[in-house]
Amino acid sequence: MVISTNPPLLFFPNVQLKIALLGEVWKEWPSDASSLSFSGMRPRERSDFIQIRISVREMSCSWVQIAPCSPRPDDDRDHAIIAGYLDPHTFIMWLRSLLADDFTANSGGDWDAENSSSGHTFGGNRKRILTEIIPPIEEVLWAWTRDSSAFTRTDEKVKAYLNDLQRRAAETGTASEVELLTCFRSMWESLALELA
Repeated sequence: MVISTNPPLLFFPNVQLKIALLGEVWKEWPSDASSLSFSGMRPRERSDFIQIRISVREMSCSWVQIAPCSPRPDDDRDHAIIAGYLDPHTFIMWLRSLLADDFTANSGGDWDAENSSSGHTFGGNRKRILTEIIPPIEEVLWAWTRDSSAFTRTDEKVKAYLNDLQRRAAETGTASEVELLTCFRSMWESLALELA
């Protein structure tokens, strides 16, 4: 909800004031209201910034303005935003690089190499999903024995992002993305229970 101390001062009937959350649909602010409600706001949409547009016939002026959130956005909002930009393959490869403490590990090879096979498709069979994308148990155990704090840091990322990724995959992803994340969760939770 956006709240103002007074209703907007729109002196002419053809003047419109519209408000939008960043990247969302514009909503007209009634001239007699001191607040405007945005129902169904997802955590990643919470921001101190709103878009404002004033229109008179065909002319309009738009800008972004600070409107502090109360309560302030928290880490869950930040995690939801980041999770929105990760696909399951990228997420798991990021986790593998955290485990290896090497951000170039498992990165898919040279970008400009001929015949690159680093496509991010999930249409393969279950065996390919398990062997090429999800880290083998040996890889996780090796990382844990080498540096248990790397496992702990990676586990924190799994706890912070996996739920949002699974929710989004269930809503908009393919069946293979859902299966990939389900297989990964099963493997990871078994290991985390023993290694944490």
